Amino acid sequence: MPIKKILVPLDGSELAERALHIVRELALPTKATVLVVRVVEPPSLFTLGDRLEIEARIIREAEDYINRVAEELRALGISAETAVPYDSDVPGAILEQIRLKEPDLVVMSTHGRSGLGRWIYGSVAEAVLARSPVPVIVVKATAPPRPFMPTVKPPRILVPLDGSQYGEAALPAAAELARIFEGTLVLVRVVPLGQVAFVPETPVPAQAVLDEELKAARDYLEKTAASLRAQGLKAAVEVEVGPVVPRLLEVARRVDADLIAISSHGRTGLSELIFGSVALGLLRQAEVPLLVVRPELIAQKQVLAREPIEAAAKQFEPLQVIELTAREAALVESALKYFADVYPAGDPIRAEIKRIYEKLARKQPAV
Repeated sequence: MPIKKILVPLDGSELAERALHIVRELALPTKATVLVVRVVEPPSLFTLGDRLEIEARIIREAEDYINRVAEELRALGISAETAVPYDSDVPGAILEQIRLKEPDLVVMSTHGRSGLGRWIYGSVAEAVLARSPVPVIVVKATAPPRPFMPTVKPPRILVPLDGSQYGEAALPAAAELARIFEGTLVLVRVVPLGQVAFVPETPVPAQAVLDEELKAARDYLEKTAASLRAQGLKAAVEVEVGPVVPRLLEVARRVDADLIAISSHGRTGLSELIFGSVALGLLRQAEVPLLVVRPELIAQKQVLAREPIEAAAKQFEPLQVIELTAREAALVESALKYFADVYPAGDPIRAEIKRIYEKLARKQPAV
């Protein structure tokens, strides 16, 4: 994944500008062009004064600001372009710029001009993360400033993997960064205790089952690391047991990771929906930037590649039964509808959400 163009959305605030130091560190060695985007939102309908005059002023101010940022980048020898879309839908406008300009990478802050209220997870940043067709590096604006890829030590990029093709989606982008900065990829697999199936009636001890899971995890990581080393990259492996996010954060601190690269979807599908567990936990708690890659069309390719017997076997996947009150069921339906709208038409995850939503719609009250 060569990095030839980087898009950075700004809103004029110092919080959003926390992304610029990463942009500079990336653009200089790669000679990438930087596209600086500043979305201008229309003034409120209740704004006092001449609306056209106000619109012209805020657009002019945005253009002056974005041109100043671009000139600062050019002074460092970085090629820079600007865009000032006028739209009330900020994440939609950013995504449209991604579609039109086709950058290789997006770099943005978790927060913008209104601090924790506007660009927080679940708003602009999360909407872009959930729908971006290209990798996104997210800078936690509230974290202490630090070099993106330090020169005083070999950079370390932590790559959480779960053994699935979805989970490996971040590997190519992480490998490219490791190649550019001569860093080490630290591949980590956390085996949740709840994932280890244990049937009391069987004679197999729980520890033996866990040991088998750990061996499978290490074998998978070592095989992946060997493939990376064959490409001339440095790779190390870590295997942990326990709650996924806390263990990943512990490993990140222990190896002094400079970046965490993760797929936005893992092996558990909807349970990890839009950073629902792992990626969102890392986004909120990690002190280092997060590289998020959204897998595209992988599920469709897997479905097309399945043998008929495998597809038939999936039809007999065991059911899980839960009890919900009418209010709880309504909340779940609302959440599913919201999440479905986040994904574009044709996305396999959207189709999966729709199937679950339809199941809930057919529910019958308990008697």
